Amino acid sequence: MRFWEALHRPSVSMAIIWLAMAFFALQATYEGLTYVFGDFRHFDPLFREKYTSHLVLVRTHGSASATALCMGLVTFLRWTRRQRIHAWMGRVYGMAVVVGGLTAVPMALMAEGGP
Repeated sequence: MRFWEALHRPSVSMAIIWLAMAFFALQATYEGLTYVFGDFRHFDPLFREKYTSHLVLVRTHGSASATALCMGLVTFLRWTRRQRIHAWMGRVYGMAVVVGGLTAVPMALMAEGGP
């Protein structure tokens, strides 16, 4: 077996790594979206007033970041690399990262947590 052929064979360790990434990405996506799009009473009292006054910013950040997490996860699947959808998923991922990152800056500037 050639070296490059051995690299492209699925392995147990890669499957375990992908499943761990999937678990954490989907958990963070679910928790984040239910927090951001959920009831305002579930917002932390320290941030509730700021979040509700900047709701579009908070929801845009949450949606873009969740999209980036999920798209980044799916692009690791082998079957997507052989399809044209891989390029579109990469574009969506890139835009989601840019939007999530740009909306993180004003959110970080208005944050008051920590010691």
